Amino acid sequence: MASENKTLAEEPKPEPWKSTLYSLIFPGLGQISNGDMKKGLLFFAIAFTLILTLHLGVTFIILAIFWLYNIYDAYTVAKKRS
Repeated sequence: MASENKTLAEEPKPEPWKSTLYSLIFPGLGQISNGDMKKGLLFFAIAFTLILTLHLGVTFIILAIFWLYNIYDAYTVAKKRS
């Protein structure tokens, strides 16, 4: 039990500015840096799919909105965990 508490205490806390920067580079990277691998991979896959379908006019708007949400999500989750 003591080793379990020690492991939780030693877990590195995400830095909000780094998570924001990683999400700005590509969606999902900030979530992965926050330790949320499933959400990060999901965001990565969504962004990748939207980029592949950019030739459809509406996709650009959806990609822009999704990218902004991704940045906001990475920052707020990192802020809560730090």
